[in-house]
Amino acid sequence: FPAHANQMIVVANIEFASLCAHHLFPYAGKCHVGYIPNQLQVGVSKIPRLVHWFAKRPSVQERLTRDIASFLKHELSAMGVAVVVEAVHTCMSCRGVNEHNAIMRTSEMRGVYLTASEARQEFLVLAGLTK
Repeated sequence: FPAHANQMIVVANIEFASLCAHHLFPYAGKCHVGYIPNQLQVGVSKIPRLVHWFAKRPSVQERLTRDIASFLKHELSAMGVAVVVEAVHTCMSCRGVNEHNAIMRTSEMRGVYLTASEARQEFLVLAGLTK
């Protein structure tokens, strides 16, 4: 729907689970999404639905992060989109390196989040990723 403001919108701690396309092992974690509307914005529940929609198909975490950001940037023509995904991969805990506490973090920044460090920092604070 039409955007009535141009302030940052952040939905943090969206829990998801997906299947790694590389190993066919599950991975799960949290996704943090922020965007600055230009002319359009979406209802708050649409952001978690989008994350879950992309997570339903097998994907590597890097592509999941990129796909969420690309979709929002393209569909909303947002001034900026930021996505950070944190996940635990069972392929690392159940086989190979046997690392049980490792968390993989990926990020994808678009628009003003790339050009304005203040916007990027505000997103990280609002998402609870830094102080």
